[in-house]
Amino acid sequence: MRILVVDDDRINRAAMRSTLHAIEDVVIEEFAHPRGALERAGQVEFDVAVLDYMMPEMDGVELAWRLREVTPRLPIVFVTGSRGDLATRAEGLGPVAIFPKPWVRATVVDTVDATRGWRQTA
Repeated sequence: MRILVVDDDRINRAAMRSTLHAIEDVVIEEFAHPRGALERAGQVEFDVAVLDYMMPEMDGVELAWRLREVTPRLPIVFVTGSRGDLATRAEGLGPVAIFPKPWVRATVVDTVDATRGWRQTA
C-alpha cells in the first residue's frame, strides 16, 4: 500500500508516519508542501492520501480536489486541528474520512487500511 502524507508540520508528519507503519506492506511518501505532492502524484499511483486540512500554501481540500484530477478514485483521509467548514468543502470528493488532531492511532490505522476497498466502490 502506497500512502501519500501531506502536512506542513514536520512533527505531525513524523507522528503520522509512525502511526501508519502499523499497516502491513506500507510505503509512505511525505511532503511538507502540496505542490510537491501533486507533482509526485502525477508520477506514481498512491492508494490513499492523508492530508492536513490547514496548510499555508494550499489547504487540504484544495489539494484533494487537485489530486482527484490526477487520480479520480484516490481515497482521501483528512487530519485537522480545526474542522471548521471541512466537511462542507469536502462534499463531492467521494469517500473521505476526517480525523481530529490528536488522532486515535488504532482508528487511523484501521480506516487507512480499509481504504483499500474504497477504490472498488468509488
